[in-house]
Amino acid sequence: MKLLLGLGAPLAAAVLWGAFIAPKASFPVAVPIRILLEAAVFGSAAAALYASGHPRLALLFVIVAVVDSALVYSLKP
Repeated sequence: MKLLLGLGAPLAAAVLWGAFIAPKASFPVAVPIRILLEAAVFGSAAAALYASGHPRLALLFVIVAVVDSALVYSLKP
């Protein structure tokens, strides 16, 4: 099960990112949906860090992800 999650979760995140979130996504979505999908991907990563026994690192990751997203969307022309 660990091997399946270790390989499957990053693969699923990469497919989701490439299909819907990436700048040249196959299926571009509206900005609010894109933000929700980004939050799901980053939230899953933070949850995995927390579950693996690294709560402070998970919190730091969430803070960096939120600041990065805020800057990306606020600085777009």
